[in-house]
Amino acid sequence: MTKRRLLISSTVIFMIVAGSVAWSSFNRSAKPSLPLSITQQASFIGYVPSSDWIVDSPAATYQNGVLTFTAYRNGNTLTITEQATPPIFNDVPQYFSTLTDRLNRYSTIGTAIGQVHLTKPKELNGDQQAVLNSNGTLLFVHPKIGMSDDDWRRFFNSAQTIKPN
Repeated sequence: MTKRRLLISSTVIFMIVAGSVAWSSFNRSAKPSLPLSITQQASFIGYVPSSDWIVDSPAATYQNGVLTFTAYRNGNTLTITEQATPPIFNDVPQYFSTLTDRLNRYSTIGTAIGQVHLTKPKELNGDQQAVLNSNGTLLFVHPKIGMSDDDWRRFFNSAQTIKPN
């Protein structure tokens, strides 16, 4: 009888622990990973990487209307900056295209949140930078290690949105 109780108790404890871990994992991945104190300041839709990227939340900043944070995954580091789309982009429709041309656009990929322009700006010594202008948000992403078009597509297709207050 004692062995049976021990077996039942062990099984119940295991199920509680496994359920707690699963719930915690699900609950964490469903939430955007930037501090509320930062995201509440933004007046534009923000985009954060999916849960398979680790966002350095404590280092996130919002200054002069620009949200800046980093994300890590598989040895790569992304520096992400976001801001409200400047009015000139709406007033002069070709302005954004001119900007991405000046940033040495080499590819454009379609994603769930808009057209992403892959560039290699001189200022970054030819390193990659992704640029997105979508839903009133201008976003720049600079990877430490270059990414393929498919990697970029997966990154942007899995991004979570943070709505302004």
